[in-house]
Amino acid sequence: MGGALKFKVMFKHIVPNSLSPIVIIFFGGAAGTVLGLAGLAFLGLGD
Repeated sequence: MGGALKFKVMFKHIVPNSLSPIVIIFFGGAAGTVLGLAGLAFLGLGD
């Protein structure tokens, strides 16, 4: 049975290509959270 191992293919091709969207989603969510908290503070409902 020839071919590359599943983990080798996954870490060489799939992980690097999926890392960028994950980082963008994370920082987009963080920015949305900060804006939401700022909006609540502006309305007097925040901390």
